[in-house]
Amino acid sequence: MGVIGYRGSNPTGRVWYNHMPAKQIRALVGEAVWNNYFKFCVIRNPFDKVVSFWWQIVNAKFAYPYKEEDFAQVRSDFSRWCVSHVSDATDRDKYLIDDKVSMDCFIRYESLADEVKRVCQRVGYPFEPDRLGRYKGDYRAVSRPFAEYYDKQSIAAVEAVFGWELTYFGYGRPSETGASP
Repeated sequence: MGVIGYRGSNPTGRVWYNHMPAKQIRALVGEAVWNNYFKFCVIRNPFDKVVSFWWQIVNAKFAYPYKEEDFAQVRSDFSRWCVSHVSDATDRDKYLIDDKVSMDCFIRYESLADEVKRVCQRVGYPFEPDRLGRYKGDYRAVSRPFAEYYDKQSIAAVEAVFGWELTYFGYGRPSETGASP
């Protein structure tokens, strides 16, 4: 059934933990097991991922400061943060080893249930959609489409850091206006 690891916030001293780099997992299971296992992971549109990551940071530090703010202020603050901190959201080490794809399959977050079902069928495991859950779904104090957060500078920042993912997975860029009502 795969590697199930420690899900806490501090993996220190743990052998297995969530979001482990692929290279570390391969070292622990060995080449033979690594090469024989069906390996998959979830990927997400980098523009959506960065907005989600920003909300995690904002809420961890400031406890929903934007709930009553005008969205123009939210967008401005996001853009400023994005330009200087977007690289904090990278997780390429989860699916690349030595800059090469190390997964057999990618599940797109945008179609999570359908793609988990496909993987379950592939490995012969029963698909139980009720077990997927909705985690961290309440982090976004302002529920707007991720594309609305972006302006020219924040788009450029995400493209500079996530160019590989945008090209490999074929994700498009949001409009540069970021000013939809």
